[in-house]
Amino acid sequence: MLNSYRSAISVVVLIIGLGFCAGAGYVWIESDLSHFGQGTYAITGMEGKEIEPVSTTPDNASIIGYTDLPPKAQRIFEKARRGEGHVLWSEDDRQSVEALLPYSGEYVEYQGAYYRIVILSGHRGQRYWQEALLKFIGAGGIGLVLIGFGGRELLETTAREE
Repeated sequence: MLNSYRSAISVVVLIIGLGFCAGAGYVWIESDLSHFGQGTYAITGMEGKEIEPVSTTPDNASIIGYTDLPPKAQRIFEKARRGEGHVLWSEDDRQSVEALLPYSGEYVEYQGAYYRIVILSGHRGQRYWQEALLKFIGAGGIGLVLIGFGGRELLETTAREE
């Protein structure tokens, strides 16, 4: 009877351990630790809102034609115009970042409408990455310890029953 309780507890500990490992995987995906240490850039409208077209611009506004943007900048502008989020990474997307940065705060003319774009940078600083890495290591480590403990107990319990 005692062995069946130990077996049940071992299975529960194994499941909890798997849950912690799944949580570590979620932290990895959510934090995108594959880009660890890189700065981030995002194209957005004014004040972090969506890019919205306007029919006129201020008299002193700088206006760039859509066709004057480099091809990579055009693709990212299109995504932002459609409301699709797109993060650029300082190292992996260096060419796209360099293509867009000079146009931050400018108006882009596209099909008779004007869109004011802003490039936001670095909203994931070093502290963000450190915390995400610690959460990943912590959750994964706890999960592996629980899996090891639960697995060992389950094996020992089944060996005693035989």
